Amino acid sequence: MKTPKSSSLWIGLLLILSLALSACAAPASAPAAPGTSAADSDQPITIRMWFGREDFVPGDKFETFHAENPNIRVEYDVIPLEQAHSDYLRNFAARNAPDIFQIFHQFGPTLVAQNSLLDITQYKDAWEASNPEDYADIIPVAWNIATVGDGIYGIGIHVAPYFLGYRLDWLEQAGLSEAKTWDDVLEISRVLRDTVLDKSADQYAFAHPGGAHHPPFWWMSIFMSMGGQYSDTGLPQIDSDAGVALISFMQTLTREELHDPEANTWASGDMRGAFMSGRAAFFPEAINIFASTQKQLEYGTQWQVQLQPYREGAEDDYRVNSYGWPYVVSAATPHPEAVMKVLEYLFRPEIVSEVALRYQPATRVSVMTSDEYLAAHPYFPILEEGFINMSLVPGHVRNPEVSAILNELKQAAFTNPDRDPKEIAAEFQARLNALDE
Repeated sequence: MKTPKSSSLWIGLLLILSLALSACAAPASAPAAPGTSAADSDQPITIRMWFGREDFVPGDKFETFHAENPNIRVEYDVIPLEQAHSDYLRNFAARNAPDIFQIFHQFGPTLVAQNSLLDITQYKDAWEASNPEDYADIIPVAWNIATVGDGIYGIGIHVAPYFLGYRLDWLEQAGLSEAKTWDDVLEISRVLRDTVLDKSADQYAFAHPGGAHHPPFWWMSIFMSMGGQYSDTGLPQIDSDAGVALISFMQTLTREELHDPEANTWASGDMRGAFMSGRAAFFPEAINIFASTQKQLEYGTQWQVQLQPYREGAEDDYRVNSYGWPYVVSAATPHPEAVMKVLEYLFRPEIVSEVALRYQPATRVSVMTSDEYLAAHPYFPILEEGFINMSLVPGHVRNPEVSAILNELKQAAFTNPDRDPKEIAAEFQARLNALDE
């Protein structure tokens, strides 16, 4: 967990790239082979695309792409990530699906099970063969995040590993050092509660989005940092030591008044607002929110970032977890090569850098190590090793139900702070396991 002192980790990563990615099976829908598409002809082509957030739209809104490819027109819309997978399946069934769309990566298995996505492995391989220098700049997670079984169904241009922000000035005021373990976080929270924080001003130690209506991303980031594992089908093993420790951690926050009593109803915006407004000492978050935080609090003086702590006695099981929003390709697209032209354009260093600087980090080495990016995100060197070694949260074919059960688990922990955490873990693991039956 040392902070990297050079880019040697990136170089080592690139050296194994060609070995880590092997050729996969041909697309089930057997589209035209690379080089035979109408994308290079004069025939007009329209590529329909859904972005998951407005902020992912490139700054030039495809102006340069259209100038370079006068026969290809990109028409895009913004369909929120929360509904994109379900909206897509309805449109796919009605033969009105977009060619490219953006999803939470955990929904990949669900869409592949519906035979609704195109395996782009052969096009990925053609990219590597035609432009190996550019391809080598891509971090492997860009392909892994859209891989299901032996197929690659898209590309993850942006990802979101989770870290921990904390109030440096408050820790220093109390004579405390950065937490190494989650037990340290609890102990620091107790000291801050008793010495620094003002309860009358609604100041509490730990902020998190505990609402049952909210995705359990932040919850699972702590689970994986505690060493939490998943089954082969993508189910979290909540009845493990890590799962029990996570439930106990959340129970302690409630029992000892270390988080806001309303936190079990919060969404991510509530958590972020609490930290940035000076009402919380810790918040687990992704890099894009740290960019906003430094506009509200003075970085390096008032607040600092770190890799999330590990569970006491389980440092070797520690992982930085990550979510992402790959661009996946419809099995119904009649223009796979034109689609690949669009994806390659979105992944150009100059295009992806513009989005990364103002929004989400990118899976390109040259972008993340550029002077421009480091100037805009001065905390990235602390997080670099975790970024390189991030582990994707596995998806499950019944992912919506997995998320719903985990959200109920959160509520069970918050509202039953004195119940045996092993009992809670066993109850909810049984419900999760039933999804595989």
